[in-house]
Amino acid sequence: HPGVVLIGHSAGGAAALVAAAADPDVRRRVRALVVVATPVPWLQGFRRTTTRLVRRSSLLLGRFPARLLRLGPEDELPGVMAQWMTWNLTRRWTGDDGTDYVARIRELPNPALFVAGAGDRLEAPPHAVQALYELAGSSDKTFLLCGRSTGFSADFDHAGLVVSRTARAEVWPKILAWLLSTLG
Repeated sequence: HPGVVLIGHSAGGAAALVAAAADPDVRRRVRALVVVATPVPWLQGFRRTTTRLVRRSSLLLGRFPARLLRLGPEDELPGVMAQWMTWNLTRRWTGDDGTDYVARIRELPNPALFVAGAGDRLEAPPHAVQALYELAGSSDKTFLLCGRSTGFSADFDHAGLVVSRTARAEVWPKILAWLLSTLG
């Protein structure tokens, strides 16, 4: 069966979902989606004042200083952060062209794995990732919480869910097993 697997972390997971949801041609080419640490934007742990500050400072600085703030391994593009914070403030996930991504994600038929880190308190708290999982329309979807309560050796945080040695040993094998099972 031809097709690609889209795998994305955080905003990359949102980009993968939105690409498949908004473009029927992309959706037809996707065999499966793996969305790691991607929340429903307005369910993150940010307060409205913080959200406004992040939005404004990202545009003024020309980047969001994630590395400086120890929120990730690389700085974020200003437009990405501004758009994400706008979705957070308005509680609407829409494209610049008016596309309602929530409605489109509800229509996605593709098999999908949603992965959350039990220790991710701010960027993609487990309840916010699970809410995205629940939005997805696929009848073939899985939610994976990576933490001590579910048999992992650690409560993974946002970046550690992907780039840590422990993730390499525990999380990535679970993702691979899901892919092999799903893709047959």
